[in-house]
Amino acid sequence: MEEGQALQPGQFIGYVDSTQLYLKKKQLEAQIKKDPNNAQTWIFLGKTYSAINRIDDAINAYKKSISLDKNNSNTYSDLADLMAFQNKSIQQDALDLLNEALR
Repeated sequence: MEEGQALQPGQFIGYVDSTQLYLKKKQLEAQIKKDPNNAQTWIFLGKTYSAINRIDDAINAYKKSISLDKNNSNTYSDLADLMAFQNKSIQQDALDLLNEALR
């Protein structure tokens, strides 16, 4: 799979059929519609988006989670990691998030 190319249902990554990830994504999106203020669900959705290479969506999901729960340092570091991956370097915004995670 090329960088930036979203994973398609039925493709395999490692030992996981991407269809499972797409089903999980749909379940999480449905949960978000029912309870949009659940920070943990936004984290899971971010991780799922990241796994299927939807990096912009993953970043947005992590940002939403942080807006709902500013005390989860893992979310800050996960977001910083994704931003560094997307930018192919660690820029100031990612460093700021890492500093926030350490508080």
